[in-house]
Amino acid sequence: MEENKGQSAGATRTQFTAVGDLRRSWQSWAEDHIDYQRQNPFSNDSKPVTKSVHPQRGDPIYGRPPEGSKTEQRGKDAHTHVGKEVEELCLIMRNIGEKGDDGNVLFSCLLLSQEVYMAVSAVPFAGNLEGPL
Repeated sequence: MEENKGQSAGATRTQFTAVGDLRRSWQSWAEDHIDYQRQNPFSNDSKPVTKSVHPQRGDPIYGRPPEGSKTEQRGKDAHTHVGKEVEELCLIMRNIGEKGDDGNVLFSCLLLSQEVYMAVSAVPFAGNLEGPL
């Protein structure tokens, strides 16, 4: 009987420890969220004490996402992706165009749009460039 009391007391301590850990974890999340909302210009929290100073035009961080945020990473990924798309477009223009006397490449915009359309579109749509224009 004494053994059972010892075991149940240990189990109760384990439960309290787990609940305490959960409470601390939740409290930490709540504090982080409050800090995040202080930085969020769209937050409904209008208390001047809790609002942080937002960057003004001319500040190097104005119009930029917080450093290390997912938004910053998405922007970097998009920048890389768009850069590759522009390089591909330049390659297509060089391939379909003719070199002029001044060394610049000349091409027809219609030919370019047809070439790009064929290269990137696998799904037909009502505005396709096939047939007479």
